[in-house]
Amino acid sequence: MLTIVFLDVADPVASGFVSSLAHPGGNATGLANINIELSAKRLDLLAAIPRLSRVVVLGCCFGTPVDAILHRFMDETITAAKAMRVSAKPMALRNLDDSPSLFSVIARDGADALIVLPTQRGSAYFLRTQLPELAIKHGLPTMFDDRPMAAAAV
Repeated sequence: MLTIVFLDVADPVASGFVSSLAHPGGNATGLANINIELSAKRLDLLAAIPRLSRVVVLGCCFGTPVDAILHRFMDETITAAKAMRVSAKPMALRNLDDSPSLFSVIARDGADALIVLPTQRGSAYFLRTQLPELAIKHGLPTMFDDRPMAAAAV
């Protein structure tokens, strides 16, 4: 039997490559780069913010419709927020040029924090300095999934 090794697959279970991460079964194995189960953990970490009540959940999807994995992240994050009695407002960034105005809206609406969901590699590359700079400018505690973005915010 031929073994299939996949690299950098966002969600091998949702993609149908394996039956589960713990027990993939079949002849496929590899690395998953996104973990939906971390959605609740991101909110748990933000709960350290005093009086956390409103969070914006940002998905970046330049020039493409919001994909199924981004929908799953949004859904899991909003579900976790409801369980914590925190309001979670989903937003999509579809154009790099919209970032400054989007942050103005987020700040105007009184968000206590921002979660930037895992995104396509190309999108993260273009945003690696702009989103952290805007978060700092607006004094908005932000949870990034991407290490270079988080490092740029310190």
